[in-house]
Amino acid sequence: MTGTTEPGLGKLSAPCVHCGLCLPACPTYSVTHDEVESPRGRILLLEAWGEGRVTADDVRPHLDRCIGCLACESMCPSGVPYAALLESGRAALGGPPFFWRVFLRHLLKRRWLVGAAAGLARLVRRVPPKEHRRPAFALRATARAGPSACSELVPTQPRARVGIHLGCVTPALFPRLAGDVALVLAKLGYLVEVPRRQGCCGALARHAGLAQEADLAPFAGCDFVVSAAAGCSATPGLTDVTRLLLDETEFAGARHMPLRVAYDAPCHLVHAQGVDAGPVLDRIPGITRVALPDDEDCCGAGGLYMQREPELARAVRARKLDALLESGAEAVATPNPGCMLWLWQGLRQRGANVRVVHPVTLLAEAWDAG
Repeated sequence: MTGTTEPGLGKLSAPCVHCGLCLPACPTYSVTHDEVESPRGRILLLEAWGEGRVTADDVRPHLDRCIGCLACESMCPSGVPYAALLESGRAALGGPPFFWRVFLRHLLKRRWLVGAAAGLARLVRRVPPKEHRRPAFALRATARAGPSACSELVPTQPRARVGIHLGCVTPALFPRLAGDVALVLAKLGYLVEVPRRQGCCGALARHAGLAQEADLAPFAGCDFVVSAAAGCSATPGLTDVTRLLLDETEFAGARHMPLRVAYDAPCHLVHAQGVDAGPVLDRIPGITRVALPDDEDCCGAGGLYMQREPELARAVRARKLDALLESGAEAVATPNPGCMLWLWQGLRQRGANVRVVHPVTLLAEAWDAG
């Protein structure tokens, strides 16, 4: 296929002046030093395809190798909407291959199937083991739905009504996390709901070039719908849970937790949403935040990217692991389950005894509801 009839691509790429300031921010360019694996190179390829000078097969591999971290958007002085350009470009190229299309459209929505796959992966130590130290309250919170989900900590005058969006993969990979979110929000005076029948936010499908909107109907009546996954919370209609935590000046009643923690910023939190959740750690008593050089650099996870482009994803992750190990941190906190999984796998392969944890879990442990 030569050329595209998608008029939106030219409009989206028009602000790009090909200055190259995005190149140093791009993780794939930093690893390969190849122009076509940079935002500028990919934009030029899409423009060439639109003009009929190259074929779709010339363009597709390089768009596939883009992690979608959006560091280039944060760097770009011209305001190029690279996220929209990437997703539109992938859609115009026909979207993902058949297997990934079926996975994203059908298999991912079946939580029992995702849970079974995670269970098998856990047996061969491809995903973290379940953490058995779980607050009893949090266990009950995740097992029930509606306002009664946090009946033991329902405030007399709730600050707001908050629904927890569980996500498709997070409950299988990190089954404790939803309970920790429920506990922390209830402690802060929010009325918490966890609807049983809730759908996918559609982020993974959209990033691959498939049109899919978030189904937020089960959260009708909620003031906020929060997610503990930065990749999901970038979806319109969702709020990252760390945004609510950043509104707090202190966490009253939290116990002292002596721990050296490095914060690693998920790309879809810092670049797509402009949120730095690091200060949450500073407000947990006893935690010492360890400086992590280039903490806003991508770890290489990229949702399904670590499965679809494992070699390049590992190369990007290697530099992050080097920095983590040199920091002397006992734990690394990152508010995105995909990043958590990818970092955990890399640290385990290196034999490093560094815990990978969500900031919300650290706060739940500091409140020690067990």
